[in-house]
Amino acid sequence: MADTPEKRPQHALYEGAVPVILCFNPMLPFLARLLVHGAFRDYDTIEELFGIIPPDDEMLQLHWKDEVLDTPFFKAQSSKSSTDRIETADAFSKRNRALGLRAGHSKPPTGHDFRAEGLYWIDKFYSEATRMVHAGHMDSNTLRRHYMPTNGADGQGTYLGGKGRTIVADLFRGLTLPRNPNLSQCLPAEKQWELENTPQYLALSEEITNLEGKTDTKSVNRRRRLYSERRTLTDKELRDWQKRQPNRPNDPAGYYRAIFNRVSFLMPERKSLSENLFEIDTLRSPMGLSTLRAMMTLYRQQSEVEYRPGLEPDKCCCSKVYENEIEENRPAFYDWMHIYACYKRSCESVYGSVELCFLCNEWVFGEISWEKHCHQHLARIQDLPTFCDPLIYGRVLATAGYCPFCLTDERLPASVRLKQFLNRGKWLTHIHKHISSLDVKEPLKCAHP
Repeated sequence: MADTPEKRPQHALYEGAVPVILCFNPMLPFLARLLVHGAFRDYDTIEELFGIIPPDDEMLQLHWKDEVLDTPFFKAQSSKSSTDRIETADAFSKRNRALGLRAGHSKPPTGHDFRAEGLYWIDKFYSEATRMVHAGHMDSNTLRRHYMPTNGADGQGTYLGGKGRTIVADLFRGLTLPRNPNLSQCLPAEKQWELENTPQYLALSEEITNLEGKTDTKSVNRRRRLYSERRTLTDKELRDWQKRQPNRPNDPAGYYRAIFNRVSFLMPERKSLSENLFEIDTLRSPMGLSTLRAMMTLYRQQSEVEYRPGLEPDKCCCSKVYENEIEENRPAFYDWMHIYACYKRSCESVYGSVELCFLCNEWVFGEISWEKHCHQHLARIQDLPTFCDPLIYGRVLATAGYCPFCLTDERLPASVRLKQFLNRGKWLTHIHKHISSLDVKEPLKCAHP
């Protein structure tokens, strides 16, 4: 097909006239990209496109802008790549595999798997010639040799004289790609400890320690290779564990599955899409249009998290006025810590004590007000986050850290019980002090309320 581009198959995508699950509407992501890139010569907005009324018994062709014809539609996702480079098959496969693992597939489906399933159904409803054109095959045996499933018939039903049940084969074919909803995304503590005490891991760690502080090129490169080898060991052990991991659907969701719920308020468009994409509706409905606009906003964004509520960019007080000239000292990128420190310092000069509540994203002025505010949260202690660690997402602090031991200690003032840790290292040090003071002779239980 590379040598005969005129024979490449052409596949039609269409909006559809009946409501479907929006994530299954193929026009949605494509139309969002096209509108963001300004690909249409004569139309710029959603309203203009959806306002088109074709003449009776006629089709209206939309023309592309000349300048977009030679630009890649699927652009490279890597930050190191030029924005004008096309996404490579290797990069796509790696991202697809990573998403498959995150979705719970210890053996993620590949591009070939998706293609094989599609051709299996195309073969059921279309002629051989149509199927070959659709697949871009030159040999009629290619489907049988490389794509057809090995369990396509209901032998049991046929041999016993009954009606063959194709659904059985379809369900069993799905089991060739097993899924564990709670598939671990990191090694359990016990497995991690066992790995870190293997001779190979210990040898790598020892050599890394010996190279610390050395700045010559040879040492730096060697240290990078050692870190890479150690990561490879961890990844291999994780993949082996994922294949052996028990599949118990009723187990509570793992830590990584709670991350989106903890950080989604930082990304309103993603939060909206996580709900709307699973609604059944048409593309032109209010729900469909809202989903389309959210997707367009995502395509335009330069970073995953633009800013944190409570730490908006305009809270930075670094603009200094000198003889009616403004000197801007703000950093070029969004720096939540800079804005936090800058605004806090500015307000403390007026109110004395100021705190940002990372639970409700509100600034509280004055020690007494902060004490009352903390008491209000503790009065609804059941509503506090399940996970207490400080979480950075997209280079922005999404949630502060809290001490589960202090939270339940009613002898402490409310502001101490709800102390916010913005630094993971300080949070861990504080937690370790509590753990080291535990009486190991007594049965231990989780300190979280």
